[in-house]
Amino acid sequence: PPWPAARLDCRATAQAALGTIRLRQDRFDEALTALKQAADSPTATGMTHFLYAYLLTRRFDGSEAQADLARRELAKAIRTLPNYAE
Repeated sequence: PPWPAARLDCRATAQAALGTIRLRQDRFDEALTALKQAADSPTATGMTHFLYAYLLTRRFDGSEAQADLARRELAKAIRTLPNYAE
């Protein structure tokens, strides 16, 4: 049935919105959790991937694993929104 995909999309959208709000409130740990959940969804938008990558660099712990994750998320954002910078 189509509703499980719709539910997944709604959850990803809600998590992305919550992550964006928390980011603007400088509540970075909460933003990171919400944006990770949103970015892990197959319905995640390019902006979600961008914001998650941005936040990973703001909260950088110095690990190569986190740097790789930020690069992968940024690559997903660029693939999804190749003309966004224009």
